[in-house]
Amino acid sequence: MSTVSRCLALAELRDAVVLAGKAGLERTVRIAHVVDIPEVGPWICPELLLLTTGHGRGEDADEWIQLIHELDEHQVAGVLIAFGRYVNQLPESVLAEANRLNFPLIRLPWAVPFIRVSEAVHRLIIDEQAEVVTSIEQIQTQMARAALSARTISDLIVRLARLAHLKMALHDDVEILVAGPTHLSGSVKTIAVPLERGVHYSLHVEDNGITPLADYAALVLGLFLLREQVRARTEAKLQSSLVSTLLRHESLEDPELVERARLLGFHTESLHALLALGLPALPQGNELSRQWVENVSRAEQLLVAGLKDFSPLITTRHNCLVAILTPPAAKDIDRCNQGLTKFFRDFPKSSGILTDPIATTELAAMYDVVENLLPLAPKGQVHPLTRLIFPQIIASLPDDLMESYWTATWGRLSPASLQESLAMLAQHHGHIQEAAQQLGIHRNTLRHRIEQIEQILKRPLTPEFLNELTLSWTWSQTRIGSKTGI
Repeated sequence: MSTVSRCLALAELRDAVVLAGKAGLERTVRIAHVVDIPEVGPWICPELLLLTTGHGRGEDADEWIQLIHELDEHQVAGVLIAFGRYVNQLPESVLAEANRLNFPLIRLPWAVPFIRVSEAVHRLIIDEQAEVVTSIEQIQTQMARAALSARTISDLIVRLARLAHLKMALHDDVEILVAGPTHLSGSVKTIAVPLERGVHYSLHVEDNGITPLADYAALVLGLFLLREQVRARTEAKLQSSLVSTLLRHESLEDPELVERARLLGFHTESLHALLALGLPALPQGNELSRQWVENVSRAEQLLVAGLKDFSPLITTRHNCLVAILTPPAAKDIDRCNQGLTKFFRDFPKSSGILTDPIATTELAAMYDVVENLLPLAPKGQVHPLTRLIFPQIIASLPDDLMESYWTATWGRLSPASLQESLAMLAQHHGHIQEAAQQLGIHRNTLRHRIEQIEQILKRPLTPEFLNELTLSWTWSQTRIGSKTGI
């Protein structure tokens, strides 16, 4: 930035002498111009280095003091006075007033042409502006490189602030701090970060006048965020495709697929744990409603956030969220449940099952087992598969035998309220009062339904028969995944 002191260092001004106002030599100079008329107001502007012969003022103290006041009010940088024809010296009162205002008064020999002075000053200003532009371009290049190497948005904010010598913070559309300091002091400039429609961020920068760098920092942040969005979407699709392939009993012998898996940190030769979580039940008719899609998207976000330390690969399959995790997850079920606290808070009717680490070739078969057992797992948390031994035994009962028994018992009960009442009675081990309270009906209503059930099945609901029906109902739940709901 050109200043009076830097101008005085020019060869053309080597014989100039500062008479007063030395404390103001760091005033900025933007232009040099000759003004030699009494009424200077229309001919001056801020940051002007004024050249004058003193014509019309001579050595009149009042004239010079009035001129100095007017120039200082207009933020003029200083005055170069050609001594020799109209002025030979300035009164002490003029010099004292210039010192008081820190306004530079500079003596220039008459022999030095003004045209050479103004040309030299303008050349200096242009050269310095070129240096500033070059410096800004270099900093902008470094900012772009920082965006390529930064791992997080917080890391990028720190690098951009250091390069631009600015304090800056990134906020979202509701003014929640995303990255950077919590408070910025002084005047703050807000710059919109360019992103696709529907996503809004703003960059808050301490305003020091370096607008190009602040604007470019906002552009770099926008490009970084856009890249991260594209990467996240691409990675999500790649994860889903990979996990779906593994769960379809398809091998990973395709070299291209193996390479894609490695890019996601999945090595086919390693052991991995399988986690399945219940999803919201599909609406009637299996039509995907907007609310259902939003619930599933929310569930996926909570799963990713809760298990980020386990680097999960995730997909949505049937009525489940399925994640393949690194082995440590299976060894720390408490840590897994702790990470999914928010998930189960938002979806309390969901349950989860986590397997021990298994080989890649066993994932598909294990998923089939877990999917059948998921409706039987207690709600509100993730359970190790090893704790669900009894449901596994029930799920492994012969299908033809159990289907025949189901058809001969539960399948004959109509309307659905009879099945519901019998299931609740079985769950409460035949206690009518407890089952009726849970159903929200009078105990006599439940007794009437029990009579109907006994008439249809042509057998009294003895404890032994009720146990058989309970076993049949439990088996049926391993075959009806759609009953799992959130």
